[in-house]
Amino acid sequence: MSTDGRPDWLGMNSGKFGIKGGELAERVIERLIARFVHAGDAAIDCGAADGRMLACMLAAAGPHGLVIGFEPIPFIHQALRTRYPHSNVAVVAACVADQQGADVPFYHVKNRRWISSLSPDHLDGYAVESIRVPVTTLDAAVARLGIGHRRIAFIKLDVEGAEFSALKGAKGLVTEHTPFIVFENSLPRAAASFGYDRSEFFEWFRQRGYMLFDVFGTPCTEDHWTERRGELCWNFVAVHSDDPRRLEFLESIGGTLEGIRSDLLRNGFPLLGMQT
Repeated sequence: MSTDGRPDWLGMNSGKFGIKGGELAERVIERLIARFVHAGDAAIDCGAADGRMLACMLAAAGPHGLVIGFEPIPFIHQALRTRYPHSNVAVVAACVADQQGADVPFYHVKNRRWISSLSPDHLDGYAVESIRVPVTTLDAAVARLGIGHRRIAFIKLDVEGAEFSALKGAKGLVTEHTPFIVFENSLPRAAASFGYDRSEFFEWFRQRGYMLFDVFGTPCTEDHWTERRGELCWNFVAVHSDDPRRLEFLESIGGTLEGIRSDLLRNGFPLLGMQT
């Protein structure tokens, strides 16, 4: 299958061909962490959920690295603390955004995993309880924790629409460390819920010298905001234009996707209907 076959990759990621929705992108992100987080680095997971990406970061950063996870839902946060008692893992009971607050409304969806959010938008029909949680900026949280002389190599954000707000709260870290950034985002829908627009979104990345792609390697442009939205996966990569990881990512993504496809086939996923 050619890496030019965008409908195949997008269809596979949307839950067709025998795998659950989003699983292809999740596996790409795991491989990006393994590739771009090195021993001794610091890595950050915003929206740590079940700890899947924390485990990848910890394996890559090693005993001398540092992994920081953010998870606001109390029982999930506690489970992560129990699962990762390591001295080089910090799990913070807070949401990330572009401001700080000690007692902020958070909408916990009890009957659907991993869609709880700081915004109540798009949650009609779910069992939602409003809880109060702390909110922090990444700049402030990392300053409190301290990272020593480590470089922040990687930031992953999956915080149900608040990803851009969280990045605005990480302006200092992004400027200083120019991390490889992976984030989920619904583009105009998230912007409407969190109070920004297309121009602000793309200008923020331009001002910091970052280029945007989806995790399958397609450049993300302003035309994709509405007119060409269907051409992109909902997981994105932001990488500095001068960072050699940009070219490495683009040159390797075809092999990464084919490798994941082969792994899925070996493990019994049918992937029926895909071009070969």
